[in-house]
Amino acid sequence: MLATLDAELLNSALGKQILNFRPPTQSAPYNAASKNLLTVWDLLYQDWRNVPVENVFVVSAVPTKPQEKFWEYFDKVIGKMTAAQKANFMSK
Repeated sequence: MLATLDAELLNSALGKQILNFRPPTQSAPYNAASKNLLTVWDLLYQDWRNVPVENVFVVSAVPTKPQEKFWEYFDKVIGKMTAAQKANFMSK
């Protein structure tokens, strides 16, 4: 999974255009924190996801500041992936 909560990145023009970010339109019908869930923007699914905190293990972190570094990574790695490659990436 490749996800972020970087509001500056997500709300940027590129975040909205390329990552298809959209702010939540309503509150969740439950308290995610009380269920030990972290709500994040999934960069590959391009949607909000809840992740069980106890299952999170950060394999690597891509810097989002400065944003240019993130977009460079995105262009070189994620942007070139086919749908099958993205599915394979997400299944690991």
